[in-house]
Parts: sequence; C-alpha cells; structure tokens
Amino acid sequence: MLKENEGARPLAGGQSLVPMMKLRIINVDTLVDLNDLDELKYVKLEEDKLRIGSLLTHNEIATNHIIRQRYPSLAKASWVIADLQVRNKGTIGGSIAHADPSGNYFPVLFTLEGKVILSSGRSINIEDFYLFPYTTALSHGEIIKEIEIPVKKNSEYWLNFNVVKRGGASYPTCLVAVNLELSEDRVVVSSKIAIGGVFEKPVLIRDLFLGEKVDEIRRRADLDSIAEKIIAERDEKVINDIHASKSYRLKLTRNLLVKTLMGYSDIKLPSKEIVNTPNNHSGSKYSLTVNGEEIPLNVEPRILLIDFLRQNGFTEVKRGCDEGKCGACTVLVDGKAIKSCNAFAIQFSGKNIVTIKGLKTKQLVQDAFLRNYAMQCGYCTHGFMMTVYDYLTNVDPDADEDLMKYAIKNICRCTGYVNIIRATKDLSRSLQNSSKLDKP
Repeated sequence: MLKENEGARPLAGGQSLVPMMKLRIINVDTLVDLNDLDELKYVKLEEDKLRIGSLLTHNEIATNHIIRQRYPSLAKASWVIADLQVRNKGTIGGSIAHADPSGNYFPVLFTLEGKVILSSGRSINIEDFYLFPYTTALSHGEIIKEIEIPVKKNSEYWLNFNVVKRGGASYPTCLVAVNLELSEDRVVVSSKIAIGGVFEKPVLIRDLFLGEKVDEIRRRADLDSIAEKIIAERDEKVINDIHASKSYRLKLTRNLLVKTLMGYSDIKLPSKEIVNTPNNHSGSKYSLTVNGEEIPLNVEPRILLIDFLRQNGFTEVKRGCDEGKCGACTVLVDGKAIKSCNAFAIQFSGKNIVTIKGLKTKQLVQDAFLRNYAMQCGYCTHGFMMTVYDYLTNVDPDADEDLMKYAIKNICRCTGYVNIIRATKDLSRSLQNSSKLDKP
C-alpha cells in the first residue's frame, strides 16, 4: 500500500496519466512505478472464478486464449482500446482506476458481474467501484490487485460487444455490451445489457428478455422500440461535448443496441497470443540500451523517453502531437512498439530500445514504403515503420485489413493512408520471406 502522507500515486501503463500531467490537468508529487510487479500480471482460471492481474496489458487480455474462449466480449473490448502502442503499455487496472466514462472495460465487466480486488484486501463489485467520472471507490494508498469474474456452471452464455469510435485512437463515442445467460433449451434466465460512453456513468439494464429464446430475440421486429425505451428510461446525464452532441449520442446508442442485440459485431481478434517480455532484473539499473549502445540513465526523473533519446542523438524519433495521439515518436521496447512521449526515461532501465536506425530489417521496411509511395513528407514515416513492424511480427503477419484498422492508427499529416496500407501489405510479404527478424 502507498502511504497517504507521502503524496505518492501509482503509475501503471501511464497512457492517460502522463498526458494529463503534461497538459497540467493534474499535479502529482510522487509517482511509484508499478511495472516491475510481475506478480500482478496473470490470467488464472479457477473452479468458480477467473482472476486477471491488474498489470496485464490490453493486448495481453485481448489475445489471451482463456479470455477469448470464455469471455469474447472482454477480449473485444480490450482489442479496440486506442491503438497497438497504447495497448502494449496500458493495463486493465490502470484503465479501471482512471474511470473514464468512455472506458472500454466497465460495460463488459458490468455484464459479467466483475469484482475489483484491492491491495487492502477489499472486494468491490464493479458497479459500486465506479462512482463518478474519474472517481472510484479507491481509498488513498490502495491499488487494484486483480479483477475477478465469476464462472457460472450448467449454463450457456451469449455474449456480444460493439463500439463506435470517431476515427483514430480516440475514446469511444458509444459502447454496448450484452450478456444473456441461457438454459439448456436456450431460454434467457438472466439478461444484462450495459451502455458506456453515453452517460456520465456506465449503466446496466437487467432482466429485459427473461423467458425468451435467444434466437427469437434476434428476430424481433420491435428491437428498435425496445432500444428507444431503454434510452428514455435513463435518468443519468448524457455526455454532450465537442466529440458528439447529446442527440447524436442517443441516436448512436439506439442503433448500436439494436446491432448488438441482433448478434452483429465486426470486431475481429488476432489469432496470435501477445505476451510481453517479463522484466529482466539482471540488467543495469542505471542504463538502457538503444540500438545496441548502452547509455547511462543519470537523468532527472521527469525526463520523457523521447527527450532522452533525442538528447542522446537519436533524432529520428520525432515529436509530433506530444499527447500520445499521432505515433510519430514510436520506438520498440523489448520488441514492442510504444509511444516514447508517454513514458519516462527512468522507467526503462535495463531495457532494450530500438529506433528505426537500429532496426535490422530497416532496408526491407524502407523499400516497402518507397515502392508504394508511402513516405509522403516523411515526418510521420519513422513512427509508422516501427508500428507496422511490431504489428506484422507480433500480431498479424498477413496484414489483414480487418485487424489492421484496430491496431495501426498513427496519424499521417499528408493523409497518405492508402499507400501506407499498400506498403504494409508489401512489407508483410517481404518479412515472411526473410528470416532476419529483430529480437528483443
């Protein structure tokens, strides 16, 4: 537990916390980096529950074979969070503790009756854990230890999840999760529908279709009216901001509810399981390695990784938006792409970092981009190359467009996305014909 009088706050993935600190939205006296706590990175299936360690990353959750098999809605919710780089760093515990009303996990965990287990030993139902936007039931000094999902026997589940996002790595405008528990003859014995991103607090609708057969629900002609009624009965305040007006959000919610209840979902999950490299404590605590060169880490703790790299001559790492949106600053850390503007250099002691200049397959990558006229002005290109390389080597060697749209979301100032997609597919073929792959 963190001592309250020390003013310390925990740092998990930092994909929301670090940008908020840089924008001076919040002020933190002391950060305690939790990323070395490998004991909080696990998926454990027990007789009566599934336990997920709070420091498991979004990509690990999305591709974990146990979660995908038993709770596909949770895997889908993880896979559509932001982009590949954010999912390589962001954690389920950090996301839940952040309590953004558009956070991906709450609607799904509402329908799965999840519980949050805290370091103090307290166990809180996920519905009670979220209090207000960015406010949870966490007490000072507590951190999230794990998330528990009950395993129910002698029943079948029908799970579905859908999300609408307005481009790029933005937060969702609307999320809908459905969990129908069925009897042996596929009659609904428990119904849970959750909506996120629309109201200031995610909402849960219980027992709407009790006694009905799931196949008949999908064929009902009045699903649109049912969706309208669900929305009309909500007392919660609807979010109305620059991203979407109140009326647009409500219309979107109605349409997404109908789509989800009818069983449609276009979220495709990768077949490969993504597992991050465990922390290696045998390396130096006072240096990191960049492109094979060991560099001392005698820096002020607030120095961002991007600044550390550029100060040490690695100017191929570009500063773009500086808010973790554009991806121009992307580098590989132990073989996984991250945004170097959203992390502190001191976090990477003993780590192996690769920039575009240190990529062993750099020539293959560059040639694919050049052949397909994907360079454009060149400012975003280095970040795109690193992201595409991680995606093709660790996620999807075949460059499936249905998977790619949820992973590679770097911003191109010249809007040269069509050529970048062509270059990615071209590089896919080149990498599969080459045995010269970068290893962490």
